[in-house]
Amino acid sequence: MADDFDIFDEGRILQIALRELDLAIDPKLYDELDQNDVWEIYDAKRIPIFRSFNFFRLSDYGIDEIVSHETSELYERAPEMETKFLSCMSRALKGELILDATKEIESHLVREKFSFEKKTFVVTFKTFAPLFRASHENPSPIAVIIVSNVQLVGGEIGPESYDENRLLTDIFRMIGFGDD
Repeated sequence: MADDFDIFDEGRILQIALRELDLAIDPKLYDELDQNDVWEIYDAKRIPIFRSFNFFRLSDYGIDEIVSHETSELYERAPEMETKFLSCMSRALKGELILDATKEIESHLVREKFSFEKKTFVVTFKTFAPLFRASHENPSPIAVIIVSNVQLVGGEIGPESYDENRLLTDIFRMIGFGDD
């Protein structure tokens, strides 16, 4: 029933995204997901193709900026952390499941480069997992899901930490509603 659908139910949104992108995830990973985490899916070219609402709640960028710029253009982290991040992503794209990414990449700061507020976050990567084409028997990963805990420096994620109206306005603008 449509009335039961909660647009901010991160797990349900992820399931819909995976279905629409024709991607399969190891069902055991759903037990690892926390509603407060940030979930991102990157394709084999390291282009983000899905981000959870928690990502948008934290970011000071609008959806139009997020989808029209590479992640490295929007955010900066220490070069050694970027190297470790790319290494874990590459390993997951080769089929390796990294369930405890804190052993690979320590918590670190990430800063928005050109947003108005230039927010800074503490990012703790939790999981890098390969994703496979759901409709094929091909066992080769074609994408990776990254699960992380992200905390705003000097704040926290939650309804008070973002402007829900701005988020919804951006979503409607991106899909063509509200254009004059």
